[in-house]
Amino acid sequence: MKKVLLLFTLLPLFCFSQNITKRELRKIIKECIRINKARFISDKDLILVANNTDSSFFNTINLTVYTDRQYDFCKWIEFCFLNKKNAYFKDCQACKEPSTCYSTTEKNIYNYKIIKENKELTIEFKNKFECRLFQILETKRDKSKRITEILITQTINKI
Repeated sequence: MKKVLLLFTLLPLFCFSQNITKRELRKIIKECIRINKARFISDKDLILVANNTDSSFFNTINLTVYTDRQYDFCKWIEFCFLNKKNAYFKDCQACKEPSTCYSTTEKNIYNYKIIKENKELTIEFKNKFECRLFQILETKRDKSKRITEILITQTINKI
């Protein structure tokens, strides 16, 4: 009886750290596209955002990407998906008034694709200037099994 109780106690811990599937990732991207096209954005809407305080997005290999607006960062990078092929990274800051986001140029627009090899999920962002690979290492989920954090490792190759 104690073994069964221990199993049921530990089971939720394993469920909340399961890896994301390609289908789940596509669903998140589809929701991001819908929100990007919407005129009104709610605080409860899904968003993919990484902390960029101290330029950590550009200087570190391992990053945590959050899926909601509950985190209060001074500087952040938002993953913006335009359609099923194109995306860009919006570099924003709210440290100084007025808060700003850098506008997108052709250099910042990427073609993206989801790659699954050997049970590893990677998103490739590629344009004329560089190729960014984001390999998904781990996800964290809340009690409703909604993904709240995605731990990634990034590789940047200049073209």
